Amino acid sequence: MLRLALPCLASFLAAAPLLARQQPDSGYFVIRLGTDTTGIERYVWEADRLVITSVRRSPRTEIRDITVLFGSDGVVQRAELVSRDAGAAPGTAGTRIAITFEADSATIETAHPDGTSSTRRAAFGREQLPLRLGV
Repeated sequence: MLRLALPCLASFLAAAPLLARQQPDSGYFVIRLGTDTTGIERYVWEADRLVITSVRRSPRTEIRDITVLFGSDGVVQRAELVSRDAGAAPGTAGTRIAITFEADSATIETAHPDGTSSTRRAAFGREQLPLRLGV
C-alpha cells in the first residue's frame, strides 16, 4: 500500500504548482439578428480584470477593446474602451473612453482620433456601470 501511496503523493505535489497557474477563463459570443451575424466578442477573465475584444457591424463595422479593472474587493475601479473603424490602417488611433470610479461618482475621460478630448464627472459610483459608454 505504501508503494502505491508514495507515487500518488509525489504526483499530487508535482501537479500543485500547475493547478495554481490555471489559465484565465475565456470564451466567445456570436451576436446574430435572425440569420445575420452582427458581431463577435471574445472575453478573457483574469484575476483582477475582464478584457473584451468585440467586432460589430452595425451601424458601421468597428472594433472595440474593453478592459475593466477590479479592486481587491471585486468592485470595478476603472473601465476603458477603445473603438476604431475596422477599415482603418493598422496603428490608427481610435476613440478612447476611460472611466475611473470613486465612491459616489466617476470621472469620464474621452480622447478622439483628431486630438480633441474632454473630461466630465458623473454621479454614479463604483457599483454602477453604465452600459452605453458614449461611443
